[in-house]
Amino acid sequence: MRIILFYSGIESFNHYTDEINKELHSLGHETFILDLRDANNTPDHSLRDLYEFTKAPVDAAIGYDQMPAIGPTYVELWNELNIPVVSIFVDPPFRFGKYNRALPKAYLRFCYDVEDVTWCMRFCSDTIPNVYFLPHAATVPDKEPPSWENKNTTFCFPAHTINQKDI
Repeated sequence: MRIILFYSGIESFNHYTDEINKELHSLGHETFILDLRDANNTPDHSLRDLYEFTKAPVDAAIGYDQMPAIGPTYVELWNELNIPVVSIFVDPPFRFGKYNRALPKAYLRFCYDVEDVTWCMRFCSDTIPNVYFLPHAATVPDKEPPSWENKNTTFCFPAHTINQKDI
């Protein structure tokens, strides 16, 4: 497969992009990373390099939050080239307002929070018909998890750590 990935101004997303990139390469897939921080001038990650990569068919564009479809130019590009877009949403989708309305024709969204899936289905089902829950660590509990009051764990976010008792 041939897949487009994205760098952005969010360091943790870039780390995860690198991890996905390594895994895809280990599986024999070809990737290209478009750097959205400076798409015109970043060596080996520019729009010119993207143009060269898309001379052969591309199977998907995969990115975090709204990166793959951040504006009408990218939406039109993916539609013109018939490239399916997969967005892995980490942040709440309502943060992206109008970007939830103008999406590529072949668009798939995964959300880490089941409530975000519900929100998308309720408010954007006409533009996001394919939205699914993506559990953290690729696991789904087989029974009801204990309430948060009974857990003795800590949440770890990319930028900071919060003890549940402090929430």
